[in-house]
Amino acid sequence: PFGARRSYNGGPYRSYHEGVDFSAYGGTPVMAPAAGTVVLAEKLFVRGNAVIIDHGLGVYSGFYHMSEIDTAVGEQVQPGQIVGAVGTTGLSTGNHLHWDLLIDGVWVDGQAWLAQGMGCWILTGWGQECEKESTTE
Repeated sequence: PFGARRSYNGGPYRSYHEGVDFSAYGGTPVMAPAAGTVVLAEKLFVRGNAVIIDHGLGVYSGFYHMSEIDTAVGEQVQPGQIVGAVGTTGLSTGNHLHWDLLIDGVWVDGQAWLAQGMGCWILTGWGQECEKESTTE
């Protein structure tokens, strides 16, 4: 869970979990939660195949441990657009998507944003159409 203290390979607890892990089969499409510009799309040592999207106004979302990257730096992405596939690259113990949300340089628990509708693509059946938001007058 977000904020849990972490130990890698039995070492000291020096960090905490900055994101949310979603268990899924390898190869499951990973989709952008909101419109934005891809600012990173590369393989990292610890986090494996990674994509970071700048959504504007200081909001960034990151996707890690993917088996493949299906976007490129500078690409403008839309909600629901495939940016990669679930995998187990980097320091990972099994197929999953690590997703994090950074706002003005601070990691936040993205689950609250998911509950408000950002990222229904991530949470709702991996790409099934999101429910339209209801409005009251």
